[in-house]
Amino acid sequence: MKKFILFSFIALSFWCCDRKTSNSLTAVPLEETTKDFRTFFEKFHTDSLYQLQHLSDPVTGIPAMVQDESLLDGSYVWPRDEWTIHKPFNNIGDEYERTYIVSNKNLITETIRHKVSNFAMERRFVKENGEWYLSYYAGMNMLN
Repeated sequence: MKKFILFSFIALSFWCCDRKTSNSLTAVPLEETTKDFRTFFEKFHTDSLYQLQHLSDPVTGIPAMVQDESLLDGSYVWPRDEWTIHKPFNNIGDEYERTYIVSNKNLITETIRHKVSNFAMERRFVKENGEWYLSYYAGMNMLN
């Protein structure tokens, strides 16, 4: 019995360690995110009312093409009454690279980066009470 308990403990330790390495933050294509996120993501970009209903309160981030360095800390609050509806991404000319980082089952970060220049934008989506919301948006800016 002691050998069985010891073996079980060792097996569980390896399983836990393996799970930690498999949860590393690597970029994946949209197709490899969860089905509920993909469904949300499509509706978010095709239904403006749905999009407005799925903005966190507040949505923080960084304005596009920011000049004021004090706005680079990510604490800028996007005014809800001035929100510009986000449309589906169109990679005309294959100039941009889009990736998704699945941090956990409740947080997905999307990054769109220009392949040649040093410009990118980022959006973070969180799942709260079974629903996905846009919680963070950094408009297109020069990367450091």
